[in-house]
Amino acid sequence: MNKACQLCKMVSVLFLLIFLSLASAAPVDYQAAADDISQRLDKAAQQYQAGNITEAKRTVQMAYFDVYEGIEGPIRINYSAQYSAELEGKFGEIRKLIASKSPVENVKKAIAWLKAEINSLPEKLTQGHQLVAEKSGLDANSIAPEWQQIANQINDSINGAVWSYKSNEQEKALKSIEEALTTYTASGLPKSLAENGKASVNADIIANFSEMTRQMKLNPQETAKRQKQVKQIAYQGYLITQALGDELPGLPASNASSASHSASTATIATTAANAEATKTAETASTDTTAAVATTGETTQPAASNKATNNHNWHEVNTQILAAVDTAIATYQTGDSDKAIDDLQNTYFDVFEATGYENAIGAKDGNFKAQLESYFTKMVGLMSAKRPVEDLVAVRNAQEADLIKAANQLGHSPTTFWEVAIQAFLILIREGLEAMLVVAAIAAYLVKNEHQDKMWVVKQSVGVGLLASLVTAYVFKILFTASGVNREILEGVTMLIAVVVLFFMSYWLLSKVEARQWQAYLKNKLSHSLTTGSIVGLWLASFLAIYREGAETVLFYFALSAGVPDGGVTGILAGVVAATAVLLIAYYVMRYTVVQLPLKPFFLFTGAFMYVMAFIFAGKGVMELAEGKVFTPTIVSSVPEIQWLGIYPYAQSLAPQVLLILAAIAAWIVVKLRANRA
Repeated sequence: MNKACQLCKMVSVLFLLIFLSLASAAPVDYQAAADDISQRLDKAAQQYQAGNITEAKRTVQMAYFDVYEGIEGPIRINYSAQYSAELEGKFGEIRKLIASKSPVENVKKAIAWLKAEINSLPEKLTQGHQLVAEKSGLDANSIAPEWQQIANQINDSINGAVWSYKSNEQEKALKSIEEALTTYTASGLPKSLAENGKASVNADIIANFSEMTRQMKLNPQETAKRQKQVKQIAYQGYLITQALGDELPGLPASNASSASHSASTATIATTAANAEATKTAETASTDTTAAVATTGETTQPAASNKATNNHNWHEVNTQILAAVDTAIATYQTGDSDKAIDDLQNTYFDVFEATGYENAIGAKDGNFKAQLESYFTKMVGLMSAKRPVEDLVAVRNAQEADLIKAANQLGHSPTTFWEVAIQAFLILIREGLEAMLVVAAIAAYLVKNEHQDKMWVVKQSVGVGLLASLVTAYVFKILFTASGVNREILEGVTMLIAVVVLFFMSYWLLSKVEARQWQAYLKNKLSHSLTTGSIVGLWLASFLAIYREGAETVLFYFALSAGVPDGGVTGILAGVVAATAVLLIAYYVMRYTVVQLPLKPFFLFTGAFMYVMAFIFAGKGVMELAEGKVFTPTIVSSVPEIQWLGIYPYAQSLAPQVLLILAAIAAWIVVKLRANRA
């Protein structure tokens, strides 16, 4: 008996040394392991029969942790993940039988079954990698071949990750999990599951991927903790494989034609290689940004704005959606703060840093705003602790629009006319609003016989254009770190414009009231503009130009990057044509509005500036939300009306409500002053 105990101790030490030296590929003695487990199980049976329940439980546990854990990885990889889980489950079943004081015969029967299977392992494992179809449950005839291929690739990557981690190769393990998650998200499985009423299954799978990654990043070196953690990681992997085996039978094959949903082996197998090549080429690294999805951390990609057309936008979609899925999984675990941070980092480190935002913004500004809104909406839902199903619905809508965006960007303008037309539309779209504000200010100066102050308009427009160019260039040079700052700058600029435009609108509309109007007519020729009025007009004009200017220049950078040789001639032609149209619009407003009688003129220009202030208030606050200044609070009952700057968030609605209240208060003040006059 003493010799047997000594042998047990020697074998335990031997297997501990083997576990610690797995990185050097030391061979495992499967027969010794099987013998050791059998001896321990026999000892547990004897202890239980003698009434030593605590000792019997401990012996079963140590048979698992001391020995079985050392061969569990080879079983998963070389034979079957499902079989490994079945054996693992039997250890737990025996322990429960002992704890519940089941009849001795039941315990012995369970031990006998487990011993028989354990004793068959040496023959199975010494043959090397001998995976067979029936063991994983992923090759059933009821599973579409497309899904079988994807599921088996995921299973192999998970097995490799678990084994690498057991071998103390953390980086290799994390990379394998990243490959498994990328394979899953790129395959179209999440979408198919959601479309077939299994969105919760997708969320569970993503949550298990997230948990595996989180556990691997902890990487404890203390033996007992690591053994327990390895077991947990292996179990999470088993749950993923089991979920696929349970849910894939009968799931319709994907009909997605986009590259992001392609199930081809070549696309998936070359993802890592493409990531390295992309990294070398100084574009957004697939490998790096995909790490957002698996680690919950973001690494600034080396984004290059000079080669936007080299991006595979469907591939970027995969990165974004993988990161979003992981954020949703993190949210599901209860860590909403980290999930929100991950979403916002994905917006800046992938959507913005790869040039995606500017590339699609150069084609369609409203569509760009729609894509941005998905991130904000999900952040708001997480902040409000809404059900995960609501997040999945937004995520699926985001996926549909990202596919549409990638398809749009798949065809870059190449001819002179294509480039010119797109350049023309960018400036018209972004510049018209600013030009109307400037025209209203110019019309006011002319109408009130202050033509000598027209330098206010000219100077403010010139400074605004120059500041826009400088700001855009700085953002372009510092693009990898400027995403947050850019959103904050845009938001602050809009909110300053709100204050200026509101006070100007108040001053103009106050003149509409009869007695104020008479006083103004009586004194308008004897009073020049005050310094405060000049500063207000200058700021309103400057901010109108600067607010849109920097973003417009960035759109032109994106357009140029996507055109062979930069398309300089076409861009210049489009800019010149758009400038001509804007000047026409400016002079039409300046010389038509100015023909209005003074009272309707004040009413029109005052109302116009108030509406602009209202729109800027909502949009400005949303820019700050995108800049991570605060987490938006969703208000489900409010519709989203982008052209009016109305968004379903408490923070963006608050200043707009204040503007409405301020307008009411201003009207009351004007009436009271009129009554006193």
